[in-house]
Amino acid sequence: GCRPRRQRFRWRAECVSRPGDRTGRPGKLELAFGGLLYLEEVSVLPFELQTGLLRAIEMKRIIRTGGGQPLPIDVRLIVTDAALERLVQEGRFRGDLAARLSAFSVEIPPLRDRGDDLLLLINHMLQLLGDRMGRQVVFAPDALQAMRAYPWPGNVRELELLIERVLHSSEKSVIAREDLPPTIVHIAAPLGTPHHMNLDDSNKLSEREAILRAGHQTAGHLGRTADLLGISRATLWRKMVRYGITKADFWPTPHL
Repeated sequence: GCRPRRQRFRWRAECVSRPGDRTGRPGKLELAFGGLLYLEEVSVLPFELQTGLLRAIEMKRIIRTGGGQPLPIDVRLIVTDAALERLVQEGRFRGDLAARLSAFSVEIPPLRDRGDDLLLLINHMLQLLGDRMGRQVVFAPDALQAMRAYPWPGNVRELELLIERVLHSSEKSVIAREDLPPTIVHIAAPLGTPHHMNLDDSNKLSEREAILRAGHQTAGHLGRTADLLGISRATLWRKMVRYGITKADFWPTPHL
């Protein structure tokens, strides 16, 4: 009916291409007609799909994979990706598409820099999940302290997955530090920051350490490492490149 767009359908899509899908099934742009579509990690779209997305935005029409009649679309896009400007400069993302997607831009600091927001998000997610599961759950002070010290490389999505995992694996009404995954607990004590290191360097060091710890736990399996961190494989790979991490770094150094 005449409900505001924000109250209509909301869809979420990870921008990972799936070559060979010729089924002609409705895509997210079609399914989200009249509503909102959240595109996560849009920078991983192959160039061919970038062109298709730009065409859909400009023409307000799409053609399903495999052919057929053009279909009208009416959707508002919300896109998250911090790397678009750099990728455009490197020639790896279309500048015209980036301009379209950046018509209204909001810069949100990473979760590790928003300690007060972290507590609000935790309480909000606990309320939502608690209502869904029919139970009331809170985090003990030592658990909250550990979570505030963790760098959250996967940001809000990682936090959401962590809370879901903890609530499904524990029947307790008060979640203590010992109930958190080892990835969180092991890095709970903030890393020492030398006098010559600025805050940004310290945050990057913590994020690199979190990736290495997760990789060690999964014996270098990138899919499970990404799941453990609450990020996509594409995001994990980009962070590994950024921090100079290879799969060999996930294996313990042999003792001679």
